[in-house]
Amino acid sequence: MADSDLDLPHMDGIKPAYAGLTADWSLGLREVTATIMDLALRGVLYVQGDRISVVGNTDSLAGFEKRLLDAIFQGSESATYGQIRDVYSHSHKALVKIICDGALEEGIIRPDFQSILAEKVRKSLGEVLGPIPRIPDNAVRLNAPTWLLSALKPLMPPLGEIEEKLRENAGGSCEDLILTEKGKRQRETSKKMKRILQKYTLTEERLADEYVAYTIAFGLKDAWLKRLGGRNAELTVLIERIDAENTITNFMDMDKYLAEIFNPP
Repeated sequence: MADSDLDLPHMDGIKPAYAGLTADWSLGLREVTATIMDLALRGVLYVQGDRISVVGNTDSLAGFEKRLLDAIFQGSESATYGQIRDVYSHSHKALVKIICDGALEEGIIRPDFQSILAEKVRKSLGEVLGPIPRIPDNAVRLNAPTWLLSALKPLMPPLGEIEEKLRENAGGSCEDLILTEKGKRQRETSKKMKRILQKYTLTEERLADEYVAYTIAFGLKDAWLKRLGGRNAELTVLIERIDAENTITNFMDMDKYLAEIFNPP
């Protein structure tokens, strides 16, 4: 099938990072990488050899994009791949938090999502386990090692039953509780685009260049590197060197979230 015959959805206004979020319901350094690629394709960043430079006008960028550039370049106008890798290594949580905050600022995630989700979790726990006791105000949350959690698993409550009850109380999907109407529309468009990019090879150089940032956000990067047009050949090195994995838990303020479950106002 020719590229011109594909019913490609219009991605205007949908940032690659949030296409990845809504299509896969995950968020992590992959979305950071997709944003860097998007800024390069838009002419804000220029890649040459082992160095990436800020060359375009940043005034019209979204707030989260400006903060991401500040965090990565740290007051400089350029950085090497090695310097960017160091930032990823030492500041990955801060970088992902910038993307998370942007989802709220862009109106994709409800600002009260955590309270809404905590209320549904609390209700589900109560229906499965009975009344939920309050946690003392001076209690400390500990991060137990994996081996200890595995040993305690037989003694833990029936998580499958709780998850099923949570889906029931959420109306079938926790995503629908958390996404705004704008976020739900973006999810529909982004999932359609992901299905097309998974199924078809865009042979036209212009389209391969245009959609590569979305393929990174969708986790399709490896299959797309060879399809990039010649003018973006050096960007393949960028993708190969700084890509990473995802986790939706980066969205959560776990201490506040647990407090809202066990110590509701």
